[in-house]
Amino acid sequence: MQVTVTTQTKITYKFNELSDDAKDAARDWYRTDLEFCWADEWRESLKGFCDHFPAAARDWSISTWSYSYVEIESTESDDVNELTGIRLWKWLNNTGHFNAKTLSGEYPLTGFYGDELLLDPIREFRDRPNSTTTLPELMQACGDAWLMAYIAEWEYSYSDEAVDENIICNEYDFDEDGKFTF
Repeated sequence: MQVTVTTQTKITYKFNELSDDAKDAARDWYRTDLEFCWADEWRESLKGFCDHFPAAARDWSISTWSYSYVEIESTESDDVNELTGIRLWKWLNNTGHFNAKTLSGEYPLTGFYGDELLLDPIREFRDRPNSTTTLPELMQACGDAWLMAYIAEWEYSYSDEAVDENIICNEYDFDEDGKFTF
């Protein structure tokens, strides 16, 4: 008795070989379990900022489905919180908040580039102090810069461009309909 064994070859495709509809299906598959991979680093950056500056993140929420916000408060006394302009600039300088290491551009808080985005409003105030900004406003401006950058990166991570790049870099295989194959 002779036994015939047949094997079926499974045809797989790389992302760039798929039709537009199949690429959409592949993107949908990839996004299904996609988590924002830099979330911990963004949170650590905010924590590092609050540890270094007279600030506390009292409340914050980041969502693609609803309103996102961050509330940063100054932890200094009312006397310091009322300083503006050159007086605030001098206080920040005299307390070491304008030191070269902190504002060096080398990610001094945690080593993550989110540090730099948090520090941008402080650098701007250091270089061009205005007569109306208070310490609480400056701390909130830093929080707002952090929030906008966090959301922008989060949104980008779900964009077709970022998803395509990740699929291609990871060399995933798909069937002709864009379904992931093992």
